[in-house]
Amino acid sequence: MDRAAITKILRQDVLTELRPLGFKNSQRLTAWRYRPRMVDLVQINFIHKYSVRRNWLDCSYGFAWGIYLTDVPEASPPRTDSKCRPRPRLDQAHLARSARHEGEWDGTIFAETFAITEDVSSTVQCVSETKNILLTQAREWFQCYSSVAAVILALKRTDSEQRAIDPYTYGPGSAKSYHRRCFLAHLLISENRLDEAAEQIERAYSTVADWPISSMESKNRMVDELAAIERLLDVARGRKLGSRA
Repeated sequence: MDRAAITKILRQDVLTELRPLGFKNSQRLTAWRYRPRMVDLVQINFIHKYSVRRNWLDCSYGFAWGIYLTDVPEASPPRTDSKCRPRPRLDQAHLARSARHEGEWDGTIFAETFAITEDVSSTVQCVSETKNILLTQAREWFQCYSSVAAVILALKRTDSEQRAIDPYTYGPGSAKSYHRRCFLAHLLISENRLDEAAEQIERAYSTVADWPISSMESKNRMVDELAAIERLLDVARGRKLGSRA
């Protein structure tokens, strides 16, 4: 059993199960689904060779799913398909969740690894559990975050609130990070929640002010980025005033 064999099994027996839900996969072990203003994705990754334990094969894997929001400008946007639709990688998702075994599995430290053992006896169990998690947990997760407003609600939680609700879902940076606040500002502008966007921008400026003076180049770059977001906010406010005239 090698990676090519496991890839074939996962594509044919697992990812095809997502097609009735609207997912399409054409790049190895990643599947995408397109909804208004967002792209859903599921991605399976083989574990790094240095993480392989003595009785595992290097075709052991983990997987996760996430949402990429198209309203947020990116310095390095994802590649696109023939229809010019983004095909983000998991590390480009704006909200994501990692899959974990539902029961005991070789110790809790390996809860995110679906291990293919040397005698390949675990293959059927891994594939079956992967399919079940995608059709239950992942499906429910995507339903939970079915709108930009739902994603905003999750990203506005504190880190402790998020851990209490769903400890395995994560977004860009920590709750108080500069990156999270800029991201939220963009999303709130796209939802026309302009006062909330202004509040996030102000909090981002406070984060920049707390950075050490030795990081002046980074601070200047962040200030420029925030100024650009403020210009977007001013444009959105102008549109809002114009619509009322």
